[in-house]
Amino acid sequence: MGSENPNEKIERELRVSRILWLILSFCFPIYMCYIYSASVLRGNAMLFLSGFSKIPWTDPFVMILLCLALFECFLTVFLFRFITNLFKLKKISFSKLCRIRIIITIAILDSVAMYGLVIGVTHGAKMASLSFCLMLIPVIGGILITPKEKEFRDAELNN
Repeated sequence: MGSENPNEKIERELRVSRILWLILSFCFPIYMCYIYSASVLRGNAMLFLSGFSKIPWTDPFVMILLCLALFECFLTVFLFRFITNLFKLKKISFSKLCRIRIIITIAILDSVAMYGLVIGVTHGAKMASLSFCLMLIPVIGGILITPKEKEFRDAELNN
């Protein structure tokens, strides 16, 4: 690998970042939905669409986990911007920064999905809609932080 074409390098780094993003954003939530569906819903996935009318909104356990989930969603936005600003200090390569950014933000969002699983398992099938919504947070957040080719090209031009 003597001299690598800059376009090939960008494409390779972008491909690695997108594979990492895809695995972290989608595999864990799908796995949790499967576990919840198999163990609590007994395979009746239509209960995911049962609505929010039976959710005990005054239950302290549910409220604490929902507040933690909301806090972590805001924390993710803050950390995503903070980590992106680290690149401006020129102390880390953009490809490494992008991987770190993906891992940290999706890990936090996966914990929100885990709260959905915990709420669903502890409260049963009546919480299926809320659990499903919380399990979708990493997918939605993952879509919002998709590694973009323009970011990689701009970063390569700035180096």
